[in-house]
Amino acid sequence: MKYYQVQVQFTLDEGKKQKLAYLVDAESCIEAETNTVKHLMNAGEHNFEVKSVVESKIVDVIYHTTETETNKEEE
Repeated sequence: MKYYQVQVQFTLDEGKKQKLAYLVDAESCIEAETNTVKHLMNAGEHNFEVKSVVESKIVDVIYHTTETETNKEEE
């Protein structure tokens, strides 16, 4: 898997525009865009437009777990 940065422009109620970036784990630009649109639609967003999708230079995401969570996984 690769990571893609998806730039999304939202149109707010006042007509103002806001751009946000999403980091998406996907196999291609098309899959990253599709997954972002599905995610936002499922979250109830409708007034948005995907502005760009580019492959990220990020190679991995390291998740922090607490010692308790680690112990539960080992059991």
